[in-house]
Amino acid sequence: MSVIAPPPPSTPKQPSDPEALIEEARRQTRRRRRRNAAAATLLLGLAALGIAAHGRGGSPTSETSTHRPAKLHVGTASSVMHNGPLTVIKQSVGHGGVYTVGRSGLGTMLLRCRGAHSACLELEYIAWSPDGTRIALGVTSYGTPSSYDGLHVVDVATRRDVQLTGSRGRPGLWNDPAWSPDGQWLAYDSDRLGEIALASADGSQHRTLQTGYSAWLRYPTWSPDGTRIAFQTSPLGGCGTSQVSPCAIYVVHLDGTHLRLLVRHGASPAWSPSGAVIAYQARCGIRLVTPTGTDATPNENASCRHIGVAGQPVWSPDARKIAVALAVPGPRRGLYLMNADGSDLHRLSRAAGHDDTGLGRPAWKPRQ
Repeated sequence: MSVIAPPPPSTPKQPSDPEALIEEARRQTRRRRRRNAAAATLLLGLAALGIAAHGRGGSPTSETSTHRPAKLHVGTASSVMHNGPLTVIKQSVGHGGVYTVGRSGLGTMLLRCRGAHSACLELEYIAWSPDGTRIALGVTSYGTPSSYDGLHVVDVATRRDVQLTGSRGRPGLWNDPAWSPDGQWLAYDSDRLGEIALASADGSQHRTLQTGYSAWLRYPTWSPDGTRIAFQTSPLGGCGTSQVSPCAIYVVHLDGTHLRLLVRHGASPAWSPSGAVIAYQARCGIRLVTPTGTDATPNENASCRHIGVAGQPVWSPDARKIAVALAVPGPRRGLYLMNADGSDLHRLSRAAGHDDTGLGRPAWKPRQ
């Protein structure tokens, strides 16, 4: 059984140059990423052509999908949680770890990702369960495929590791997993256009939410009542921090019905724990929209209405604050924090975390 072990005791430094090793590992990773991206683009292009041949044309056929209901019932959160530490991914040579982050930068390593027979080479996505007792990990080793690749759920106290997808489960991309409010399910990117993948947290069930929208769907986020999922649509080329116009944000019921466009130009949606608004990344910063599509962003007198900075938003468990990761190179890089209305914006730390794709966002650990 694969487990994630706590950090080992410190050992004397070896006579090799760690900075050189890290830089070489990053160069190799970038080369692997370019080869993998080319292959992924080709596969996605073929998939898009296949769907276009069936008359989808890259958009939903109607406001309401006619797919058969999934008959999935999800409960609300069991209790109101408080804010624990903000955590980020930090990659090192041959493994990744989950660290706390604060004003002094990276703090304690909470978990180290290790496979049973080989190192966990690329830890890319993390998400804490609503009660803070488990963490979901997305692991992908592009250059050297491993049996540990996939989506995992790890119990922090017992270190029990359940592999939901990958070589021992349903294939998938396990990108940016999102927990259901009752902690029983995870939503994540499907390997098929127009679908969101769903897996029970114990690995016993796998389902797909078919939206009827023929696009690559990313960043699923659950409504606090467990009835809907919001997500980002992405073209084959994707959309980055400064280019969100090709991407849009939709919301859909768990049975695939009532597909609704919320935002025409936006990325990385994050549903507030209060349920009132969804934060998302816009061209100039963070904006807020209601679940019915009404703009709720303060600062209406600004030329581009927004709060914060243009990164990926993460809500605090108590819904009072928003963290924003700005992982682009340069002097503005860091992890920012603000109140939910955009006030008291400040850079919490220059450390925004690091992974090999640059896509993994921070995760806020709840506590009782």
